[in-house]
Amino acid sequence: MNPSLSELLERAKCLVNQTTTTTTAQLPVELTLPEVLQKADEMHTRLAGQSMDSQRTIQMFSQNGIDMPKMTRKVQNLQCMIFEPDEMPDTDVPGLLQRMQQKSIIDIIEETNANVFKTIEKRRWQWQFQEWEDEKQRLFNEFEQSDTKPAAVAMSNAATSSLNRVKQLYAQEIISYNECQQRRVSLLSTFTQIAQQQLHDEQVTMMWEVLEHMAKESSSCIKARQQSPQFAQQALLYVEQGYRQYIRGILKRSGIGFKCGGIPSVYHKVKMFVCIKLKEWQSLIDFVDVVRRRPLWPLVFYSLRCGHLPSAVQFLKDWDDPQPELRELLELMHQIKADPKLGKLNSHYDRLKLRLSNEYKERLSQSSDPFLKAVFAIVLDCDPVNLHGQVLQSLDDLVWAQLMLRRDLQTPLGISDVEGMMHYAYGSNYLNIAGTIPIFFQLLVLTGHFEAALEYLSRTEANEVHAVHMAIALNELSLLGVASNELEPMLGSHPDDAAVLCRLNVMRLIINYAKRFEETDVYEAMNYYFLLRHYQSIDGSSLMLNVIGEFMTRNFRPQMLDLMFGKPDPNEPTVYAGGMLDRLPSTNFDKNALASKLAHDLTKRCKYEAAIEMHLITGQLDKAMDLMCCLLAQMLHINSPKENLRMILTKLTYRLYSGGAPCTLFLSSNEILAFKLLSKLMKFFDLFHAGDYDQALKVLDDTELIPKSYLEVDFCLSKVKMLGADAVKVLPNVLLSTMKIYFRQYKKQKSQQSGAMLLLRERAKVLINFAAYLPHRLPPNINMRLVKMELQMQDN
Repeated sequence: MNPSLSELLERAKCLVNQTTTTTTAQLPVELTLPEVLQKADEMHTRLAGQSMDSQRTIQMFSQNGIDMPKMTRKVQNLQCMIFEPDEMPDTDVPGLLQRMQQKSIIDIIEETNANVFKTIEKRRWQWQFQEWEDEKQRLFNEFEQSDTKPAAVAMSNAATSSLNRVKQLYAQEIISYNECQQRRVSLLSTFTQIAQQQLHDEQVTMMWEVLEHMAKESSSCIKARQQSPQFAQQALLYVEQGYRQYIRGILKRSGIGFKCGGIPSVYHKVKMFVCIKLKEWQSLIDFVDVVRRRPLWPLVFYSLRCGHLPSAVQFLKDWDDPQPELRELLELMHQIKADPKLGKLNSHYDRLKLRLSNEYKERLSQSSDPFLKAVFAIVLDCDPVNLHGQVLQSLDDLVWAQLMLRRDLQTPLGISDVEGMMHYAYGSNYLNIAGTIPIFFQLLVLTGHFEAALEYLSRTEANEVHAVHMAIALNELSLLGVASNELEPMLGSHPDDAAVLCRLNVMRLIINYAKRFEETDVYEAMNYYFLLRHYQSIDGSSLMLNVIGEFMTRNFRPQMLDLMFGKPDPNEPTVYAGGMLDRLPSTNFDKNALASKLAHDLTKRCKYEAAIEMHLITGQLDKAMDLMCCLLAQMLHINSPKENLRMILTKLTYRLYSGGAPCTLFLSSNEILAFKLLSKLMKFFDLFHAGDYDQALKVLDDTELIPKSYLEVDFCLSKVKMLGADAVKVLPNVLLSTMKIYFRQYKKQKSQQSGAMLLLRERAKVLINFAAYLPHRLPPNINMRLVKMELQMQDN
């Protein structure tokens, strides 16, 4: 029999007492009295509300260090863990794979959509930025034009030209050049002759001459132009010829060169020129190789400066040949200059040059004679750092020295090199010196920078006219690097171009120039715009048509139409002839394209009557008809003065309607029907506003649009359903005007009791019934007015 809990408790106490009595005589208490009291209170609190057995059990386990409440919670947790059922594993593998596949597809779609949205947003902003940049560049161009553009003169009142004498000379040559398409002459030669014979300006003549001289050896490729040895030789030849003329002028003013008679050679000219120079030199102390008070090396230097090597060789022989190797080198240079192919095969020339270079570095570079050092340094190209300021005293001398140093290296001069020369010759403010403009232009042309020279020349108002025509002349010869569109900067470069190369925006230069007199000298401006016929605008369309189209859109008036396109043929209203565009060569095929573009632009600017004229010029009767119907639907019901848009539409309507046969070729039957209906309605409104109500109703009866009785309602409704959108727009105004006619006629018949009043009442009811069955809802105000007038007729 199992013992009870009380028996087990007694046995446990006995065992505890036996254990404690055997081990020690005292109780193992290590707590103070307050701690014992606290523990007792805690025990009392825990035992409160428990049964006697539970209290005894807790007391027994507490004496052995066991916390019963904690033990109870642990047992409960253990039971939950034991008796809680396990989750069944998911064995739906096909469903799981399907869900994973669907999730992957959704993720791919979402990622694709996100990438598409990002790409669209990126491209939208790129397009927006490009549009802003184009608009900014257009505004900059307009600001540049407004700075120098004179006040606009109305074309009808323009009795005088805006072109001065110089501009008229250039414009006449441009017109002649455009007219002579088959047997053209060089504009560059023509303009140079004009500068020499009629402009009477030495600086302008000099600029044209240097440009013509350098264009002879120029290449259509700007990169090849600056790296061509022939181009450098041509520039060197120009500089040397210019110095010969300078020496000749000095001798002529002094009178020394004409005492012996005859034509002196370069040898004698240089000798006499040095004699004049000796008077400026205070002493000959620093010079070497002086014979009878005549130094050798100035004679050699100025012979080289004139480009005459035989004279330099002759001077060396006359002075007992102090440098035989130099004389031999100069002779070889003269032979190579005559036949450039020898320079690649003559090794003796290279050996002589090397020995003389070593001698210069070891001994001659320390010489006191500046001309000796300049001759050796320039001929041998062995001292590029030394600027030889005592000898090279002008910008022309610096250019000649740089070209001589680069005759074998074939390295082009960059813009920075050219500006460095200007800074050395004139100081940091050289661009502000008025006299340096032709000199700087000449320097840029000689070094192959045609584009930079023309852009620099166009900055000043006095020289802009010359810069524009120089650019035109070179561009017609395909000798300029040109920008890709008219919105690029005036002087820029392409990513593929080298650092020293520039491109000129010839299109923008011509447009800015011609816009200043396009309103007063239209024909001259059109000839300048004709030069742009081979270029395309940034949107791919013809630049010439765009510029002319913008001009006509801004200044469109009947006089402009007659001036540009001519007058219509009385027999063929859509054929225009005798205008300014017909005088321009090879533009007959472009006239229709220009008129079509003008029609589009004028429509956007709400100049509809002008747009219809342009459609008639191009023969696009369908577009003219559509635009005409749209305008008639908007303007038919307005009682406007004669000199307004509606009267112009009336004339155009007559012209279009009188075409007859062409309309049937280009238009459908529905379009012709709608146009005829609107034409009749226009006549109806004319009679209505004039007060001729009987004739107005007759015209309205011809349209078969408004019923007069209940029997005609279905027929008129079927006809309304066949009308186009333009005819439907005018229908509410037709109903309102018709009801007004009935109401006013009814008021006149009020005093007379006759059948006419009953007929008018009946027609008013039919009109209201017809309006109620219309497939298109009438405006509320018109519907209210119709009902109001009909009720007034019935009440009376």
